[in-house]
Formats: sequence, C-alpha cells, structure tokens
Amino acid sequence: MIKWLFVVLSLLFIPKSAIIIIILFSILYLADKVDNLDVVLTFFLIYFIQNGLGSLQGMVMIRYILIPVLLLKSFHNIIKEKSTYKHNIRYLLFFLIYLLINALFISTDTKYSFIEFILFLILLLFSFNGAKSIDNKDFEKKIINIKTLYIAVIFLSLIMMPIRSVAYARNGIGFQGVVVHPNALGVFLAPFCGYMFLRVLRNKNKWDIFLFIIAIILLFLSLSRTSFFSFLLGVCVYFVINNSFRARFSKMLLLFSLPLVIIFALNFSKISNSLSGFLIKSKGAESFTESVEQSRGKLFTAQLKNFEENPLFGIGFKVPSNKIAVTKTSTTDEIYYEKGNILLASLEELGIVGALLFLIALVSLLKSSKYVQNDFQILPIIATITALGEATLFSIGGLGIFIWVLIFLNKFNTNRKTRINKV
Repeated sequence: MIKWLFVVLSLLFIPKSAIIIIILFSILYLADKVDNLDVVLTFFLIYFIQNGLGSLQGMVMIRYILIPVLLLKSFHNIIKEKSTYKHNIRYLLFFLIYLLINALFISTDTKYSFIEFILFLILLLFSFNGAKSIDNKDFEKKIINIKTLYIAVIFLSLIMMPIRSVAYARNGIGFQGVVVHPNALGVFLAPFCGYMFLRVLRNKNKWDIFLFIIAIILLFLSLSRTSFFSFLLGVCVYFVINNSFRARFSKMLLLFSLPLVIIFALNFSKISNSLSGFLIKSKGAESFTESVEQSRGKLFTAQLKNFEENPLFGIGFKVPSNKIAVTKTSTTDEIYYEKGNILLASLEELGIVGALLFLIALVSLLKSSKYVQNDFQILPIIATITALGEATLFSIGGLGIFIWVLIFLNKFNTNRKTRINKV
C-alpha cells in the first residue's frame, strides 16, 4: 500500500510529479521490480487523482509513454501465447473487426472514427496486458494490488475530508476525496463496495466490515446516483447468476433484509428526505425524473434521433451526437464527446449490429466458471453496470481503462484450471 500512498500523495501535492512517477515506474518495470498491472494502474492514477493531469498543462500526453514501455516488453509473450489469447477473447476480436469496418466504411467522419479506433485498440491492448496473469499466485497478487489501491484512495480521501477545498473541490456538494470528480469516485468505489459486501458475508471479518461501511458512506457522499444504483443492481445480478452464492446466502440475506424493511417503514419520512437530496442533485428540479431530464435530457434526445436515422449500423464509432468531431474555440481545437449511457452510445454509434456484438463480447468476458472462487467477478459486473450512466467503456483514457482491467482480470481468472479457494 505504501507504493500507492506515495503515488497518490505525489500527484496530489507535488506539481508535475507525474513526470517523475512515469520515469520511475518505467525503470522499475524494465528492471522487473513492479509488474504489468502496476504500470497500467499508474497510467490510470495520473488521470484519476486531483492535479495529476492538471499540473502537467501542455504535457498531458506524456503519460502515454507508459504504453510502449509495457507493450514492447511483453510483445514476445503476445506472439508466443497468441493462440490462447484468441481463444480467450474471440468474441471481443469479432467486435473489434466490426469497429474497424464501422470506422472505415460507415462512420459519418471516417478519419476521426479511425483515429479513435486505433487509440481505443492500443488502450485496450494496454489494459489487457496489465491484467495478464500466468497462474493462480499471480492472479491473487494482482487482486491484492487492486485492493491496496482502493484502501490507499479511501484512506487519503478520509484524511482530506475536513479540507473542503480538496475533498469538495469540483462543485462544493459531492464528495470527491483525492480524485478528480465526485462521479469518478463513485464509479471507482461501487465495485469495491460490492466486493467487500461479499467478503463480509463470507468471512464476517471486522476489518472487512469496517472497509465496507467506510466505502459505502463515501459512495453515498459522492452523490453519484449511477454508482449507488450500480452497486445495488450488481449485487442482485450476482445473486441471480451465481448458484453457489445464492444457495449459501439466500436465507441470510432474507433475514438481513427484513429488519431493514421494518426500519425503512418506521422512518419513511426521514429516510425519503435524505434520499431525495441524493437523487435530486440539479438545482430547481423537484423530482428525480426532472433532475435526469435537466442533466441528460438533450443528450438522450440527440442520441435517439441519430439511432432512428441509422438503426442498423449507427453514425460511426466515437462520433459525437452533434456529428461534429471538432469544436473550434478561441485558443484550441477541443473534441467534445459526451455519451451518458453505454447502451445508447453503442446503439447510436454502432447500430443494432454493433451493439449486439458489443453485448456478446462483454458477456463472454464477464462470465465465470466452476473452477474458480469467483467473488472477484462482482467487481467487473458492477463496474460495467456503471457504464449505464457514464459511457466509460468506449472512452477509456480514464476510468474506462480501470474498468477494462477488471473485466480482463475476470477473464484470466475464468480460464484457470485449478480452483482458487480464497482471494
């Protein structure tokens, strides 16, 4: 955990420390002192932590140096194990082939879509190599690594809570701790809340209970509605698809839920007032529906219109809803891309054909097997569900790359030939 405490604190308080961290982790990786996942998580943290990118100003692209550092070293392994990789991710490969066809022959802006496809492919390969694990021991090491990253971010965010200029820097309302945005913190924490919830059920360890309580409180304070509902929905999905979990914990969850229902019924007015502030974030909104309409209404309308006009194949990969790839400003050319829902984004950009291929690829990567103790599976499930509110799976330079790492880790875990009893 000391490693991640150092990285987070450096990015938060030392201007341009990202440059030093990039050089340091590149050297350590080439010397086999840190592993492939460390490199990818470092790339992610430079975006994720406050001041990480902001302090770099005109040098924000420097973090991409980590990509060739990782890929060039592991290139011979990719060639050596390519048959295994094809077997593991064949549906994803089908989807990527469609993306290329879409970018070259269907997109309303071919050049822009093709460039975005190449960047998407490189970052996907980068995250895939970061998740690559060779055996059970290596996989367990990576899970511990991710868990210590979570603990470091949670611990430092708690310390910063009294300092509102840091903890509430974005909008003064939603808690963001040491990260760039309250919603980003929510998306980051939601999978961990699900994972710790399962750990609490299985082990009833005091430390796990403490971590779960702190994580769920910070998730609520972030005011990220998408993330909170993703946590709840993810647990429900896991309960439905995991037979062993359902058989073991059905009675316990039922007994646990009954007192919660009674408490909610007896304190309905107080709880509803508290929840209304969480659900209705927009100023002037009087209901949850109105709040969503103010937040994403115009975007959803534009997306639906584009889908109606191009239902089969879409308007093109990563093409903005206004179909203008570059918006001129007084000083720079800024690409405006916002897609609030991955389902609408995939339908709008790729059409029904591409959306189906994307869904099949995701399901193939998220499914588990009887050979593993698969509590870890809930992490990528919840992380993927968060994309229903934030289309991070296509725009993967930030949170998206972390989510893809979780997804690929699940795939490597699924293909184990021996059972993992505890992670």
